[in-house]
Amino acid sequence: MADNTTLNTGSGGDTLATDDIGGVKYPRSKIVIGADGTNDGDVSSANPLPVSLASVPSHAVTNAGTFAVQVSSALPAGTNAIGKLAANSGVTIGAVEIAASQTLDTITTLTTCSTVTTLTGSGVAHDAADSGNPHKVGAKATTALSGLALVSDADRTDLRAGIDGVMLVRDHCNLEDIVSGVASITDGSSTSVVAAAGLGIKQYVTSVTISNSSATDVTVDIRDGAAGTVKWTFPVPQTGGVTHTFNPPLPFSANTAICADPSASANTVTVSILGFKSKV
Repeated sequence: MADNTTLNTGSGGDTLATDDIGGVKYPRSKIVIGADGTNDGDVSSANPLPVSLASVPSHAVTNAGTFAVQVSSALPAGTNAIGKLAANSGVTIGAVEIAASQTLDTITTLTTCSTVTTLTGSGVAHDAADSGNPHKVGAKATTALSGLALVSDADRTDLRAGIDGVMLVRDHCNLEDIVSGVASITDGSSTSVVAAAGLGIKQYVTSVTISNSSATDVTVDIRDGAAGTVKWTFPVPQTGGVTHTFNPPLPFSANTAICADPSASANTVTVSILGFKSKV
């Protein structure tokens, strides 16, 4: 049915403002303000209805007190950021995805970290100035190096220690870099004992043994190349010999043979040399 109602429709009576709700007419009224016997006008934005707060208690508005706040169990996807999290003992934060190339602030103490799947690198790069405190590293215990499986060149490998925890190390070089040679000399000429190691590779002598089976006393120069600098001179008596260990090792030039040069012909001077090769 239509809103509004006309009184005495046959003689054109007044129309009352009504609202039709489910076939029932509800009258619509305007509020008029004013004391008994007076009319201060209809209520409007220009003539608002006065309200007294005398019966309403008042107090200062502050942030004090307890407020009931309902928090969702999870942030919705696409949430941009979370403000600073305050300290809250006993509260556990679940899995959090951190975007790539992010920098975390300093963590003073990390009590336990069960597993780090990928650790790209330290905060200090190779050949950068050292800083911070050192980290301890562990070694794998072994009772026999000869029983270990070899790794490929440039692969990562475990450090090794004895079962008492003492680190196993070798003097000077890997076993693969050991060099040695023996030369028998009868004519007193400068003779190569250990051949040149190759471009850019130096050699170091750690020990020398020389025997002289002849009836002639000689000296033997150890030379940096056949006609190179004399690095060491040994007196070698007739029907005798000499042995010497160098510590630190005796260095030679890169890509240069280690030679022995007796002072005279003698039948026979035998020179044995042990050392290692290195790029430095």
